[in-house]
Amino acid sequence: MSSEGGVSWAVGWLKKWMDYYRDLGGGFEEEELIVSEKDAQEALAGEAVATVVALYIYPIKSCGRISLTRASLEPTGLRWDRQWMVVRENGRPLTQRIAPKMCQIEISLPEEVLYGKVRKPPRHAVMILKAPGMEELKVPLTPSKPYAIMEPVNIWGWVGPALDEGTVAAEWLTKYLELPSRLVRFDLDNAVRETDPRHASGHKTAFADALPMLLLSQASLDALNARLAKPVDIDRFRPNIVVDGCEEFAEDFWKTFQIGRLTFHGVSLCPRCKQTTVDKETLMFEPEPLSTLRTFRAGRYLTSEHRVRNSVYFGHFLICEPPSKGTSTKIEVGNRVHLVEKASPSYF
Repeated sequence: MSSEGGVSWAVGWLKKWMDYYRDLGGGFEEEELIVSEKDAQEALAGEAVATVVALYIYPIKSCGRISLTRASLEPTGLRWDRQWMVVRENGRPLTQRIAPKMCQIEISLPEEVLYGKVRKPPRHAVMILKAPGMEELKVPLTPSKPYAIMEPVNIWGWVGPALDEGTVAAEWLTKYLELPSRLVRFDLDNAVRETDPRHASGHKTAFADALPMLLLSQASLDALNARLAKPVDIDRFRPNIVVDGCEEFAEDFWKTFQIGRLTFHGVSLCPRCKQTTVDKETLMFEPEPLSTLRTFRAGRYLTSEHRVRNSVYFGHFLICEPPSKGTSTKIEVGNRVHLVEKASPSYF
């Protein structure tokens, strides 16, 4: 594909997502799925290689997860995933790499927001934050007055404005983390953070590190834990989609696959950092699981590319094709994964 053709393809790809997002409209119900038997059969093209066993979102970057039985796909990934971020006074993110206490912040959202058909939350809906020794914090999902804007906010090379959740949230986080902090929300209506074109041109994300979604298999976690003296929970790796029924690290090779009626592409293996070493109970950084992962999941074992030989990889970053109008955007626990195209895991 020529560079000009690649740009045209990427622009068209992003436009499809934007058209779909616009069709939904704030406050309108999603269209009911209407499919023919032929469509249903076509959706199951490819070999069934695994089953979805867990779905997770992390509404505030680097804080607690919410477990779902079904999730809706949006242009930036799973709905509500990494829509908020804790930042320092200079607008740079605070994560567990700097503030390990963030791993103990629990997040909850109302059922009607997580599973309801209406995209715009009702005025009474709140996100609740809980942490040891703290009163719970309620963050309105639909504020009573316009947001203040915090600018610039920086994350992995992207610089832009974000919606400031105000003084009460800032004071709560500052007190708990013992660091000057503010809570900001990604401005989905006005801001665009495009993904790295080397991996996924024409896609976008909110406050995720790199790409919209991450997939990991239970078999891969089991293979790691079999090598560890002290097994670790899958929460250390913060996947959105967990699958089971495949061989260990089989997901490395899934270039194109379907879940439900949605088509996904595996675009990059996930490099791992010291955040995976935070013990949630002690809040201490430990050598594991990175030390063990370096013995068999370092780049030098997976690819001949010199630039990534010392990085450690575990899990697979995904993008999703824009759904056609009238197609369900949901994936559910229990959905089968159907492999369409397999490839060498040489994309980093």
